[in-house]
Amino acid sequence: MTVEADIRGVLTSSTGLAALSSNRVYSAMIPETATLPYLYFDRVETIRYPCMGADSRLKTARFVIGCWAEFSSDARNLAVKASSALDRYASSTGTVTIQRVFLGNQQDEPELDPDENIYCASLEVLVHFST
Repeated sequence: MTVEADIRGVLTSSTGLAALSSNRVYSAMIPETATLPYLYFDRVETIRYPCMGADSRLKTARFVIGCWAEFSSDARNLAVKASSALDRYASSTGTVTIQRVFLGNQQDEPELDPDENIYCASLEVLVHFST
């Protein structure tokens, strides 16, 4: 299992998020026909920790999660539910061990398209894991 698959699993198994987004959680690409509200997440960087002699297997991945909705209050509510699902999450599945997920910044984006009424609340999470 990959870190992305594990994060997606956490987001889709959250009953609070499922009630709002019907498990519309995307990574890599958002379908053109995607229905609001939905979540989109992307790994934006991975930090490796080199050591003298032998490198550590510990890594930190930074993800950005966009919570998209027709109303800004709904986008913020999705972000709150995603934060609750991921905060301090840990697991060991297959070849990936997620030691802990920490919440980073959260911000509300302005309305992206006034004709379409699309809002986004984005949050950043740091995933400490080893492979």
